[in-house]
Amino acid sequence: GTTQTPITLIHATVAPGAEIRLPWRKDYNALVYAMSGFGFAGDEGRPIQMGQLTVFGDGDSIVIRAANQQENRSPNLELFILGGQPIKEPVAWMGPFVMNTKREVLDAFEDFQKGLLGSIPAIYKEDAKPKQPIQRTDKLSGDIKPSTASEILDVHNAPTEMQEKKV
Repeated sequence: GTTQTPITLIHATVAPGAEIRLPWRKDYNALVYAMSGFGFAGDEGRPIQMGQLTVFGDGDSIVIRAANQQENRSPNLELFILGGQPIKEPVAWMGPFVMNTKREVLDAFEDFQKGLLGSIPAIYKEDAKPKQPIQRTDKLSGDIKPSTASEILDVHNAPTEMQEKKV
């Protein structure tokens, strides 16, 4: 679909020891998410690794350098780079839900609990199916049916306190 304001979205693969320097619009926000690997963000070379997000401040370029040595499972630094014009709206979030207000976040949890958010069916290839049933224990065993937003977040080890930022 289309967005309300222009955005830039880039998937970049950076070889060990290589650097990317992207020109960036001064009126855009910028963030870089490391999908795999190790590297350094900005001219000051702040460390970034898989699963971490770097938010860039004012400027007209994004600089990322891949570390010389990468992890065994991924030979390169894989990045998701996103930016766009700030929309200057309030933000509230808890766990995986991000909305404009606390009420909207709570409504999203209620919709999730009612099954109104839909589901993505798993499609298995015959050779990918486990040969033996997986033994599950603890919270994910199915014995516990979470009924509140806090219990759902606890199962997924997500933050359970509401976060909010007014603009």
